[in-house]
Amino acid sequence: MCEAYSTRISFEESMKTEVEKEREKQIQLKQYTILLNKLENSRTAITSSAESLRPGQQCSLDLPASAQTILDDERVFGALNIHFPLTFDDGVKWLIRVRQAHNGIPPMAVLDHTAKSEVVTLRSLKSFDIPVPQAWMPSDSAVERGENGTSQDNSLCYFFCEFLPGKSLFMRHIRYNDFQLVEEKDRQLIEEYARYQIQLSNHPISAKSIGSLVPSTSGDAPYEVGPLLSLWGLNHLEPPYFPGPFKNNQERCLTQINMEDPLNAYLWHLQFKELVEECDELRKLPEEVNIRHADDKGDIFMGDAEGNLAALIDWEWACVTTKKEAFSAPTFAFEATSIYLGSGRFDQTCYQRSLDKTFAATKPRGLNAPFDFDREWSVYFADRYKDNPVVRKLMEGVGWDQEKIREEYMVDKQVTKEKYSKLTAERRQREAERAETKKNTVARPKAPEVL
Repeated sequence: MCEAYSTRISFEESMKTEVEKEREKQIQLKQYTILLNKLENSRTAITSSAESLRPGQQCSLDLPASAQTILDDERVFGALNIHFPLTFDDGVKWLIRVRQAHNGIPPMAVLDHTAKSEVVTLRSLKSFDIPVPQAWMPSDSAVERGENGTSQDNSLCYFFCEFLPGKSLFMRHIRYNDFQLVEEKDRQLIEEYARYQIQLSNHPISAKSIGSLVPSTSGDAPYEVGPLLSLWGLNHLEPPYFPGPFKNNQERCLTQINMEDPLNAYLWHLQFKELVEECDELRKLPEEVNIRHADDKGDIFMGDAEGNLAALIDWEWACVTTKKEAFSAPTFAFEATSIYLGSGRFDQTCYQRSLDKTFAATKPRGLNAPFDFDREWSVYFADRYKDNPVVRKLMEGVGWDQEKIREEYMVDKQVTKEKYSKLTAERRQREAERAETKKNTVARPKAPEVL
């Protein structure tokens, strides 16, 4: 259980200085202290809520002695979600899965919506015989008010989930050239995961919409497809926070295009909008929709003592989408960090190239974007969308001089071309010299042996 909710340290985390790490450590310590105080103040409300879900049974909540305990071993408690054991008198164990929010971010309403969606999703998956922990929402809202008043400072977002014995079966990210090096235990885990994906594909969601599962408002079914929920996605700043549900992926993409970003982001989204509007595939209404995990990294697997896959966890980002997307390659099958580091650039170059390739068959006539995401790209699309009033306003706001930047990139392009030509000539000269040396070596007569 302890390692099952762990999160990989990101590349950016590994690049932080010791001073930055210490500062963040103190911030985390303060945040965990506040959280533990909230939980302690709400202990009775939490246990009473759990006991109401199992009439006749009493339970106890086990909280760490201090925030330092959590900080010393965050792998035990989790990251985005933090977990504490709850034990009933008959030996049954649950966990309380608490959404973390700091200084009101994300807002409590966002946390509440995503928690309810995760519970509905887990209960639905459980009904499909997918190995996931069972989950329950609290039976009342006492904990939201706090036991000693109505202060928002005591607000918590949590739900109960089944305690699953076992250990984490961590799946490392598999790079493109690693497939021949995959160990047998990795192959076994991938095959077991694939079997459960196939099993899940046999249970399409009846409502053919794209969004997230939420509690039913009609009472006719345990769930319905509601807005597309995300803790960190392209949400609205004010309620209602979430867009959707969507009738197809075209509507989803067009709704989520952000029209308020700076110049390059806005130009990129205008290009994306053009491509989406012309794409027949995105325009299709889904014939079948399924549940997608949407955060299928290598830390979602729990195994038994023999190393067999026992459960799939961390479904807070789950959504309902087309069958093709729902069962597309999992995140652990590729590693974005290695892609970025391969080019040494943290820009949108790889996305731009992927975008062009994806929409190649349906892209508008005359749309021929530069290969690289650089100043030439910016100039090209600033020209293409020059009549767009928002583009003109953004160009003015950032002091964009189209002709000056065009001239600069043309000079850089010429310098690069000349440099490339020079390097090419030097390379060919070296190859010719090596070929001549090899030729002379082969042609040289063998010296006679001395008897």
